Amino acid sequence: MAYWLDDRIGNRLSVSNILLIFVIIPCSLAYFINPMIKDIFSKKTINTIRTDAVIGSIATIGALLLYHPIKYLLYAYFPSYIHMDPAANYFYSFSTYLPIYNLLSQMFVETLWLFAVSIIFYHKFMEYSNNGKNIKKNLIITAVSAFYLFNNCFYELPVEMLPHFISRFSGLIIFFILIKYFWKGNPLSHLFGIFIYFQLDRIFSFIHLADPSIKSQGYLLLILLGAIFIYSVRLESFRKMFSSRTA
Repeated sequence: MAYWLDDRIGNRLSVSNILLIFVIIPCSLAYFINPMIKDIFSKKTINTIRTDAVIGSIATIGALLLYHPIKYLLYAYFPSYIHMDPAANYFYSFSTYLPIYNLLSQMFVETLWLFAVSIIFYHKFMEYSNNGKNIKKNLIITAVSAFYLFNNCFYELPVEMLPHFISRFSGLIIFFILIKYFWKGNPLSHLFGIFIYFQLDRIFSFIHLADPSIKSQGYLLLILLGAIFIYSVRLESFRKMFSSRTA
């Protein structure tokens, strides 16, 4: 038992420490850049962001569904096109026993980093826009666009990368629309929106491709994430949103 604990768990604790470092940095960046996070537990702030988070999440699901026909068209016109997942397998702790853990750890860290970057991007963009600093504003747009378009994408010949760039470009346009009109400066909207937009398909892919004996882990993860979402936004947000629409 001592050997098993040391070999299976003790030697992997260092990976957990690295995971904590990857989590603390984006959380700290988002906290200092977004004023709503500092007052997130106040009654006025939390009532506002919950309702907006529900609307932003619904809009993100709609955008995700809108993106699927684009991929189908790419598959139809470019038979050799393969959608590339830029994620890398950095965390393997306990993945032998819980395969979903490896996927969850990746999604968790990636979502937090994208959340922090999108919050910083939005606030700096709005600050430069309000102050008339067009050069800095355009530099932010260019940097974000370049990263979104070219991150981990040079796997094939330039001609064969055409459908991949079309896919990335359409996803970039939808991403900008969501940030500007639906997520805005709401931290919950950014957090849930980014997770839905970038990670939800990976869970469904896991359920679709995994061995039948471990598919239940994917369903349990969906139920867990749904419970976290409902707990975060509260049912009052749904009632308030639909009551305002009907009124």
